[in-house]
Amino acid sequence: MSKHPPKYGSWPSVISPELVAGKSLRFGMLQGEGDYLYWSECRPSEQGRCVIMRCQTLRTASGKLQNQPEDILPAPFSARSSVHEYGGGEFLVSGKELYFINANDQQIYTTSSAPSENSCQPVQITDQGNYRFTDMTLDKDRKRLVCVAEIHGTGQQQTGAAHPKNCLVEIELSSPTEKQVSVLASGHDFYASPKLSPDGKKLSWLSWSLPDMPWESAALYLGTFGADGSFDQIEQLAGDGANSVFQPEWHPDGSLYFIWDKTGWGNLYRWSGQSITDSPVHILDRPADFGQPQWVFGMKKYAILPCGRIALAFFSGGQTQTGLLNPKDKSFLEFSQKKSGITGLEQVVATRQGFAGITLSHDQPQTLTEISIPFGKTIVIRKGADCLVSPQDISSGKPFTFKNSLAEDVYGIFYPPANQKYSGTGGELPPCIFNAHGGPTAAVPQGLNLKIQYWTNRGFAWCDVDYSGSTGYGKAYRQRLDGQWGIADANDLASAATFLASTGKIDPKRCIITGSSAGGLTVLNALANSDVFAAGASYYGVTDLLKLHRTTHKFEAGYLLSLTGCTQDNYSETLPKLSPLSHADKISAPVIFFQGTKDAVVPLEQAQTMSAALKKRNIPTRLFVFEGEGHGFRKQETIISALTEEYAFYSEIFGL
Repeated sequence: MSKHPPKYGSWPSVISPELVAGKSLRFGMLQGEGDYLYWSECRPSEQGRCVIMRCQTLRTASGKLQNQPEDILPAPFSARSSVHEYGGGEFLVSGKELYFINANDQQIYTTSSAPSENSCQPVQITDQGNYRFTDMTLDKDRKRLVCVAEIHGTGQQQTGAAHPKNCLVEIELSSPTEKQVSVLASGHDFYASPKLSPDGKKLSWLSWSLPDMPWESAALYLGTFGADGSFDQIEQLAGDGANSVFQPEWHPDGSLYFIWDKTGWGNLYRWSGQSITDSPVHILDRPADFGQPQWVFGMKKYAILPCGRIALAFFSGGQTQTGLLNPKDKSFLEFSQKKSGITGLEQVVATRQGFAGITLSHDQPQTLTEISIPFGKTIVIRKGADCLVSPQDISSGKPFTFKNSLAEDVYGIFYPPANQKYSGTGGELPPCIFNAHGGPTAAVPQGLNLKIQYWTNRGFAWCDVDYSGSTGYGKAYRQRLDGQWGIADANDLASAATFLASTGKIDPKRCIITGSSAGGLTVLNALANSDVFAAGASYYGVTDLLKLHRTTHKFEAGYLLSLTGCTQDNYSETLPKLSPLSHADKISAPVIFFQGTKDAVVPLEQAQTMSAALKKRNIPTRLFVFEGEGHGFRKQETIISALTEEYAFYSEIFGL
């Protein structure tokens, strides 16, 4: 008797949940300091502990690293800030000193940046129980740290919830015992990116206020220090209510660079550093985004190199590209993506030999990579995961463009099933999982993702969709979602499924939609308003907009207003009408939910209420709650369990 080959979705796979979870690192901040590169990495195998690492970037004659990466933060310390709940900006290295935010108490600690000198435990230098800190810079001349602080328990009221106060603070370091914390600048709702000028006389930073998000209206400010270290003068340099600034960086010559989206694209500008009346000069004018939405602190898309040139990563034509700018003559040399294989680059920082960053490629997981100048040589510093998978078992994403129901262009990446031992037979078409990224102001990363490969190696197709509102395609594309959240994005996902089905690449009856956070809302609204999808998965997704608006943290307190087109006067009437919970009676497809108990962005109640509403109508649904997890799963056992249960859910639905 002949044995029938397994059907799509049932292929035995070499990519286990343990491989996806156990071998994966999540890189955070990067910083170059002297001959060393420093970074933080979150380890699922250590219950999500965020470790600070370093590696000497000097190379041997053959081009290899002289030393291997090494830990410089002993357990149980974990470097992670909770400012804005999303964090970032968790450490700073200056010479032999390492300053970091400890996850457990959100206080600043210091220790040696050299492991050989790290025999003693880190020393706590702040003791402000109601403060959270992030985004530090060292003012050596005045012996102080300047950083962003979030002060809780201040009783500010917004949409019925007490919100913390955000400000710039100084932390005096000269005293061997008490470290006094004083407010340096306040008055705006949010602060970020404090950067000291090369001569130490000025400080630049970004500020914005509710209801705006930083990519909507962050302005660039310049403070001039007086004799006592406070500001004699504060002036606004760029940005206003209609546009925003991202990543200010001082050049050694005293000029100030920054990304500004005043033309509709996030391009590079330069201020002379002399008079505030000098207008910023548009250095690199391209229909491309050189910045990105500032969801976390410490994001870097360009770096000023020791030679004075500037390395930049930017998004253009649906792809990440890299270039080297000479600011003197504005000449720009692009790095060949085809030659390098790099499909994504984040956290760009300068090194002695060139620059480094977190790179993505089609055949390797997230990797910490150094790129030498002149272009052409790359060296792997640290792999985010060991890719123990044959190239024949890896599905490479293919970017594509399609039209939505309004005849607008929308962008996606399609991953066909890939398994060297199996293929479809008898005219069968594969089931396809459509992914709605979070944010919603974000974009899908283009590169090897073992979670995607977990599905494609089993015979599923996968489609990432940069729906209307995604970043990287210019301000106008991002603003398509204003007043249309849950509508335009859901329609784009349904249009993607209809388009791919029309090409004969997928089974139209086995389309699945998945998403996390804001993407979870897209999942549920797509299920409620179309019959394209046969099942859905919501990871810590939004289900009740009114409750979210009333209970959400300060950073996103006004976000729902622009996304839904509501105002403070009518949100209580409008938001329920736009919530998936109000349309639960329209959902007939099975849905699986995953949620953490300590999620401060989308509370557990959101998933519980929605799941109960579906269960009441006898819609197949399951809810998995993970103790101690927040907004984004970090623990190895959680990642394994979620993948296993999601696959079992689809297997039951489709009889795999």
